[in-house]
Amino acid sequence: MTSMSSPPVFVVLEGVDRCGKSRQAERLVSRLVSLGRPAREVSTPDYASPVGELIAQHLAGDVYLADASGSTSSYDPLAFECMQIVDKYATSAQIRQMLDAGMSVASARWWQSALVYGQDDGIDADLIRDAVRGLVQPDLSVLLDVDPATIAKRCDRHDRYERDLAKQERLAARYRKLWRGEKCVVLSHDWSIVSGDGTEDEVADRVWQAVLARRPDIVDQAVKI
Repeated sequence: MTSMSSPPVFVVLEGVDRCGKSRQAERLVSRLVSLGRPAREVSTPDYASPVGELIAQHLAGDVYLADASGSTSSYDPLAFECMQIVDKYATSAQIRQMLDAGMSVASARWWQSALVYGQDDGIDADLIRDAVRGLVQPDLSVLLDVDPATIAKRCDRHDRYERDLAKQERLAARYRKLWRGEKCVVLSHDWSIVSGDGTEDEVADRVWQAVLARRPDIVDQAVKI
């Protein structure tokens, strides 16, 4: 049996589409569990939820906000952003419950993606920041930094965002800017940039070292009884 005297950890994995966020969140959870720490991986959007289903349909181009003429409304990006944030608040409530129960959480995407993607769609950054302030905040946010052109060579593209390489390049630049500069004026917690190049194991080790740098007690205070 393992008794833990340190609190659970909430880690966010962020980055452009298909950079490996979900898989690295799974790897991190497996590592925490191997230490005897209860942990769970979550991901946003939650495509199994009603809002998540709408998000998936919007990304596929099957759903959009129409104006009086039936054309795509100029408010469509804002409507889509609102759906994304509503989805995150539903997940935030679940994360709070997990953390309160002593369970660590690794999330593939969080509020940073709302800011990065929303800004690229022309939505005011301050509006997004205000909207996400009520979300549970992570102990550490890790950016998996991968060149979108590299991802395009190794992955099939599925939705309208993933197929747009120019957009992915802009998103990558926005992510780097957020982690290196804007982070100081957004919401306060620790940030780390990790290269997403290399094997899955190599990236997982880099993520783990970033987590240990923030929370060495994860290992140091694991007490076997």
